[in-house]
Amino acid sequence: MNPTWTRTATAAGLGIAFDLAAHEQQLGVSMPLLVAVAATAVAVTSPHSRERLLLLGAAVAVAPVAAIRSDEAVTAPILLAIMALFVLAATGPGAGALSLRGFLRRGLGVMRALLRSPLFIGAPIRVAVPAPPRVRRVLRSAVIAAPLVAVFALLFASADRVFAQALLPDLDVRLDALAGHITLIAMGTWMAGAWWPAEAQTAGAIAARDPAAVRPPRLSPAEWSTALGALTALFTVFVAVQFAFLFGGRARVEVTPGLTYAEYARSGFFQLLAAGGLTAMVLLGAWDHGRRDGRRDERRFLGLAAALTALCLVVLASAALRLALYQQAFGFTISRLAAWLAIGVTGAALCGLLVAIATRRRRNVLSGALAIGLGALIVWAGISPAAFVARKNIERYHRTGTIDIGYLATLGPEATPALVAFVASAPATVTEPLRYALCSFAPERRGDWRSANLARSRAAAARATVRCPA
Repeated sequence: MNPTWTRTATAAGLGIAFDLAAHEQQLGVSMPLLVAVAATAVAVTSPHSRERLLLLGAAVAVAPVAAIRSDEAVTAPILLAIMALFVLAATGPGAGALSLRGFLRRGLGVMRALLRSPLFIGAPIRVAVPAPPRVRRVLRSAVIAAPLVAVFALLFASADRVFAQALLPDLDVRLDALAGHITLIAMGTWMAGAWWPAEAQTAGAIAARDPAAVRPPRLSPAEWSTALGALTALFTVFVAVQFAFLFGGRARVEVTPGLTYAEYARSGFFQLLAAGGLTAMVLLGAWDHGRRDGRRDERRFLGLAAALTALCLVVLASAALRLALYQQAFGFTISRLAAWLAIGVTGAALCGLLVAIATRRRRNVLSGALAIGLGALIVWAGISPAAFVARKNIERYHRTGTIDIGYLATLGPEATPALVAFVASAPATVTEPLRYALCSFAPERRGDWRSANLARSRAAAARATVRCPA
């Protein structure tokens, strides 16, 4: 079969698969099945490369989380990661060698591929029929008119039962469901059809046009040394100030008039975390654009990078202490747990970047960052944030006697087994609002076996053991 027809048929098939997985279903078993089918289909119809297969394999490996966890704080980043892995796989091999500018250019290329997807999908129809121009005009007119007529016919049929019966006599058709099927199939086909136009913009072609890849480094050794040295001096002063309070943060909060735990924790946490990320970008920029004329320059760059990384890790430790103070005062939340993960990921990324600089392996930076990111997502999904937060707050209640029942009631199915156990063991005066929430709220169940989800099943089983008032 002609490759163009094969890819168009594959895009249409993936659109149907998307509809089967998503229509009137909750996130569950259908997600890893859909990802596996999509990865297999695009791998078979695209040129093979080791990097592409690894990226598609990573997407398939993390997809089962959608059938295990139900917490949006877990499933949302997993879905974003799967989309990012497909985007990286679509743009061809050699991603690790690209600069930040080239990486952003790839993103714009994917956006252009989405816009070109309808033309790509319709290409075989445009060239398949060897017909005179007049016949071609008729066919094109029919292709344009048919979707418009179908959409308005569905709208009118939904608004008027008599018209619906006249349009579809003796057919038991749910028009809203039909419209949903059409929408999902079209959406899935459109997204799948963007793969091959994006694939055409290979990493080699992008790298060839990437100014960072073809131009000589612009920064002289004096320029990048001055910039990194000045930053190192600034970080040193900041760290020196931090050491005055790093192991006595609680005392500082208590003796400074008007300074509360929340103000101390929030006043600098996000800024310090941002400093860690910016440090990595500065080091990458100096590495890509800084000229190093000999081994002396290489050693100087490595020394400054090591000093800056070490100081930045101390800055991240200060951010962690601020977060710990806030957490000790007010307990765990999912956002505070995510902040701990962000600190760990930032520190790991900085250490990985320093190792890459020391071994002079620039092309390993992106692959290392992807590995750290996927590892963090797996850890995040493995600990089940909502259940972890519920357990930690329950433990804090047993130590301090304080607990935010209202927040616990919002944690969803992941936390339900821990909350049910807490209701059974704690005094009724404390847990009564939580018991009421468990008895009065039951998540809507939609779909069939495709919506099967381990966390929701466990939550339903635990909720069934709660003694609810009549």
